[in-house]
Amino acid sequence: IIVEKNTASKKEMSVKDYYGLKGDAVKLIINTEESEEEAVIKDENGYISFHLAKTLLKRLYYDSTEDTVIFTDPEKKYTYEPDNTEYRVNDDTEESNFPFVIKAEGNIMIALELVKKFYYIETSVMTNPNIILIFSDAERKYDIKRVTGETEIRTEADIKSPILKEVEEGDKLWVLGTAEDGKFIKVLSEDGVIGFALLSKLGESEIEMMDCKREDDRDIYTSIKQEEPVVLAWHQVFNQSANSNMEEFVSGKTEYMNVISPTWFGIADNTGELLTLASKNYVERAHNLGLKVWPLVNDFNKDVDY
Repeated sequence: IIVEKNTASKKEMSVKDYYGLKGDAVKLIINTEESEEEAVIKDENGYISFHLAKTLLKRLYYDSTEDTVIFTDPEKKYTYEPDNTEYRVNDDTEESNFPFVIKAEGNIMIALELVKKFYYIETSVMTNPNIILIFSDAERKYDIKRVTGETEIRTEADIKSPILKEVEEGDKLWVLGTAEDGKFIKVLSEDGVIGFALLSKLGESEIEMMDCKREDDRDIYTSIKQEEPVVLAWHQVFNQSANSNMEEFVSGKTEYMNVISPTWFGIADNTGELLTLASKNYVERAHNLGLKVWPLVNDFNKDVDY
């Protein structure tokens, strides 16, 4: 009876059943924590929800009218259509081996490889079962341990609980917590299995951080900075002749103003055609008065859905 009590169970449980994965469902783990965000694996490529990708790529946008995903950097605009291997970079067309954007049950999903083009993350995509690991927190210090002898990851902190995975000497495990009895610790394996392993079979703790650089040339936006406060006046211009009364409009005010904003530009219709009343002569005259000209794109046309 004593022998049976202290004998470890050899019963196994599939990771798919343990995670409760049905069909093509994916288990997503982000920075060692289980996530409820939607994820998809298609042709061995991992995809995450637009919502999640947006938390990593701040300049990622979805145009619902055109049904396209857009990413911008200081020099380029990238445009992706769902389920299409071709995409646009400014006015040029390029092609990838797989779609960077897909639709899954009507939802926009972003390829991990697309995110990695513009943001440093570490990812692992596993099939059978479907598991995606993402590491994106460059500031976090991860506690890891190496396996010192063959052991198992189990469903619970109990040698009688089912085995999820065999681990071998040298395998890396992320430490997620310690069980109440102090004999087991909760761990995450490199292939995405979360469970419990005997502490006695693991080495000393090591601290690991992501080896990454958060900023590069894509994140550097050049700009023209105005040192003094902006004192601006809008100049309502509804026709070309109105450009001629600029001096009268600013008379007595140029001592305080440094910017004038004529309402030169407008949207003609829902196709985006631009209307303009811009005048080079107006700009030259304003500069002679010491004023900068910052034209306004107006929304006066009530027939246009802005």
